[in-house]
Amino acid sequence: MSLFDSVKNEAASRLGGEDEVAHGVLGMFGGTRIEALRGLVSAFQKNGLGAVVSSWIDSGQNHPISPEQLEQVIGRERLEKISSRFGLSAETLTAKLSQMLPAVVDKMTPQGRLPDE
Repeated sequence: MSLFDSVKNEAASRLGGEDEVAHGVLGMFGGTRIEALRGLVSAFQKNGLGAVVSSWIDSGQNHPISPEQLEQVIGRERLEKISSRFGLSAETLTAKLSQMLPAVVDKMTPQGRLPDE
């Protein structure tokens, strides 16, 4: 199983076991796994939360993120689009993502840096 498969399975299990949900969430920021990760990191940096996402990439303790901070980064419109696609409220999705996302990014960056293309 590839690293990407492991990450999407982890995301799916933390969002209720729906593999499709993981694809939707990871696809919010780009087409490929690396594009999505880079897009997510960029969104965090643009919203003043670069230190939070950097902690998930670096080795060491992952900083938590609140559902409100996550909404700030992802945007309400994107969250509503993804949540409606899977029959979740935006609040439920952000609550689950705030718990899941640090571990997902951490697993996508096992060397403590963004992967190369």
